Amino acid sequence: LAVLHRCRQDVGTTTEFSEQSLENSTRSRVPYSIGKAKANLAREAGRRNDLAEAESLSHAALELMPSAYPFRWAALWPLLGVSVHQNSLTTARACAVQLLDLSQQRLPDDMTTALQQTSEITGALTPANDRQWSLPVKIAASFGYL
Repeated sequence: LAVLHRCRQDVGTTTEFSEQSLENSTRSRVPYSIGKAKANLAREAGRRNDLAEAESLSHAALELMPSAYPFRWAALWPLLGVSVHQNSLTTARACAVQLLDLSQQRLPDDMTTALQQTSEITGALTPANDRQWSLPVKIAASFGYL
């Protein structure tokens, strides 16, 4: 339910369900579920502009999710958003590569295309390329992923 409310951009309800999910997953000791809850909380931290918390929760979530877990996008998007904001293009590109991996849940076509094009354009990772990241970030935010 947290993801549904996340995509609807309902911050309060997303946070409430994510905190409940984190509590239940921790009690049940299900690492990937704990990771998913932390990923949703990372997104909410990013929405509050608490970038340090968003980054910390994203990393914690990714550590709990297997690399082939198809919902890593939930943690990768907040981390990508923080990375772009901090002009850490190497990390942003690494997130994009993981988001486009075939083991991941398919993203909406607009998002996939924007990520692919940005990753190709910014292959050199020069500071002038940081503007290129605004399109995938904007699209992800419009879909509630970021």
